Amino acid sequence: MLSFSIAETEVREFMNKLLREDVFDSFEARGVEISSFARFEIDGVSGESCCSWGEMRPYVFNIIKGRRPKAFKIVLSLPVEQARALHENAAAYFLNFMFDGGEILCTAAAAEKSFSLDRAAEGAWQEFVTEFFKSKQITTRRN
Repeated sequence: MLSFSIAETEVREFMNKLLREDVFDSFEARGVEISSFARFEIDGVSGESCCSWGEMRPYVFNIIKGRRPKAFKIVLSLPVEQARALHENAAAYFLNFMFDGGEILCTAAAAEKSFSLDRAAEGAWQEFVTEFFKSKQITTRRN
């Protein structure tokens, strides 16, 4: 599992990329939990499929806009076809964002189709995430 954070000084810029721009729109939205003036929970899974972050993003933005949330958790995943293209043993690749009022903690985790001592599927995902954040000019700090 890869763990990194977005510093408090970078949170505003990151939130713009997450909520106002299409940077993460190709990811699937598994779920969102937001604590603000009320608690909101959005399930992105419907049957066998998930909605895209691009579909869910405007709703999340409307909940958050104008109010700094006390906390949130956003779980995204790479679409199955892309996960399998990245590594044949990949069942799912997850990208989690957790905010606790200060910095944003990010984790990238892999689920494999079959048990393997080889960490290649996880390594491929970690490399993908690192390059993705770099290409989108998102500054991170390794934990």
